[in-house]
Amino acid sequence: MDILQRGVTVRRTIVTFFLMVVAVMFSMVATVAHAQESVGVATGKSEVREPHYTVWAYGVNGRDSVADWKRCENFPSVGACPDIFATINRGDDLIVMCQRPGEIVGGNPYWVKVFGAVTGWRAVWVASHFIDYPDDVLPNVPRCDFVGDSTRD
Repeated sequence: MDILQRGVTVRRTIVTFFLMVVAVMFSMVATVAHAQESVGVATGKSEVREPHYTVWAYGVNGRDSVADWKRCENFPSVGACPDIFATINRGDDLIVMCQRPGEIVGGNPYWVKVFGAVTGWRAVWVASHFIDYPDDVLPNVPRCDFVGDSTRD
């Protein structure tokens, strides 16, 4: 084998080795990212995944208010959130954004702000009484902030 052919063979070997290393590293990064997402590992922001819940009943109303949304945000209730934007059924997947006290429903004073495919990805209020969880307050779900005089985004 002459020197020119050896040079080409060495370059091919180096390029092949480099591409294999890059492929292995990419595969490892993708695997770690998928594993973190699957278990909800914190990534410096909050969590990779929001808490998912379902309701235990059929025909649960997802509420908001078009006319007085601040009142609805600050004290969720049937009266303050009269507009129904979703009907949620047992087993529908809901992502819970936050929770706050509001009108007492079924002995539970908490309401949760949720969204998901069933709500058309619109955030709506649901009485926590209907969430399929044994306690009034959901774990790992923050309290909702009060709304002041700022405009809605």
